[in-house]
Amino acid sequence: MKSRLLGVVYAWFIVIAFGNSAFAGSIYWTTPNSIQVAEQDGTGVSDVITGLTAPWGIAASNSNLFWTDVWDENIKRSTLGGADIQTLLGDFGNPFGIALDVTASDMYWANNVSSAIWRADFNGGSKTALVSGLADPIDVALDLTNGKMYWTNAGSHDIRRANLDGTGLEVVVTSIGSFLFGGSIALDPAAGKMYWASNSLDTIFRANLDGSSVETLIDTGRDFGSGVDIQLDLVAGLMYWSERIPGSISRSNLDGSNIQTVLSGLDGPKSISLVGSTSMVPIPATVWLFTSGLLGLIGVAKKRKAT
Repeated sequence: MKSRLLGVVYAWFIVIAFGNSAFAGSIYWTTPNSIQVAEQDGTGVSDVITGLTAPWGIAASNSNLFWTDVWDENIKRSTLGGADIQTLLGDFGNPFGIALDVTASDMYWANNVSSAIWRADFNGGSKTALVSGLADPIDVALDLTNGKMYWTNAGSHDIRRANLDGTGLEVVVTSIGSFLFGGSIALDPAAGKMYWASNSLDTIFRANLDGSSVETLIDTGRDFGSGVDIQLDLVAGLMYWSERIPGSISRSNLDGSNIQTVLSGLDGPKSISLVGSTSMVPIPATVWLFTSGLLGLIGVAKKRKAT
């Protein structure tokens, strides 16, 4: 009886713990007139939304897509499948990069016409200019652990940061080449690192969050085009980036090694957003607790039998 019960427990544990151990997350990206999606390994490319005017920045929550449109001058939202499209904000210049604080249900974006970093809630309410008087801000990224936001400035060729309410403005990196419309930035707060791309130098860099210890990670010599976006899969330890002119999305390790082309032949991919992870799903604590409980019952039964 004991061996049979142990066999059941072991089989159940294997199914739960490893049955979903590896799954492919999704990668979304904007093109000149659409939003597309594929698995993070490059398979299953499909259209999510077509017939858009000029989508640029894109960010995904667990259930929704948010994107900016530089010609329609608005921010829109839909489900991850592209349904229920809503215009959240409109008629306020050229919004470019967008980032989400899912916990607070807030979105942040860079607007290079109003020369400001803005914030609003997920429904477009409480719209606020947090930092103004900037030189063509292009992209924004959030360090929610330390309560900071970072952004790239195309006009002044630098990276700046401030508190999430816009106070405490600092210039952290200077003289890093022209961004044009491709100055993406991504953060790894746990490791204390930031990553950014310069499309004039066709290079991806990394530095500490305070701007020190600048490293060149990717310098392939190929033309990134007028748009390159970076996103990090911190669970899998991977960096993804888009390249408009070759029409590709590539990835590498976080240190720039092991470069792979994930998708090619795309129609001018611009911004990208990752949903899910390519790494193993951690075994939930409930699995361990339930298994431990069953094994404990086995021990009790064995003790009673012995007495």
